[in-house]
Amino acid sequence: MGRSLIRTDAEGIAIDAVKLSEQGDGLIVRLHEYLGGRSEVTLTSDYPVYSWQVCDMMERPLLEAVDGPEIRHLFKPYEINTFLVKFSCN
Repeated sequence: MGRSLIRTDAEGIAIDAVKLSEQGDGLIVRLHEYLGGRSEVTLTSDYPVYSWQVCDMMERPLLEAVDGPEIRHLFKPYEINTFLVKFSCN
């Protein structure tokens, strides 16, 4: 069984994009809710994550970074969310 770069625990959440951040200091992960409901989602990775940060579509931080292997986030109906994910080097 393979490893997952990004994993969600909720139905109705699609991962739309994974790319290197413009600053080159992490990955940008863009997701959206597609069932028209609210979902509290836990995002995790099979790789060691140092921090998660909610950003806007231009990769500007909206909230303080959350340290640790996962983040919980509330998705509103049809909402798009962007996260800067930084991985540990060890």
